[in-house]
Amino acid sequence: MSESVHLSADVSKMLEGYSKKTGIKESELAEEAIRIYVMAREAEIPASVVIPPVAVLTASSAEKVMERLSRPAKPSRALQEVLKACED
Repeated sequence: MSESVHLSADVSKMLEGYSKKTGIKESELAEEAIRIYVMAREAEIPASVVIPPVAVLTASSAEKVMERLSRPAKPSRALQEVLKACED
């Protein structure tokens, strides 16, 4: 069975680039991605824990994100400890 889908330009470029980098056929990558997605949805993973790959922000929210990214907060002591443990 063969299916045809329309992909946005950015997803198509992403798929093509990853395929070239890894040598995995685009059709195999698409099939694996769909299989993983459907299996996750069938496992009844709550929608609240599924992170969408794209976030849509208002102009004011985007400004706030850019401000935070330009001045990252110092990592908490707990995060520093976790990262240090990962290095060991």
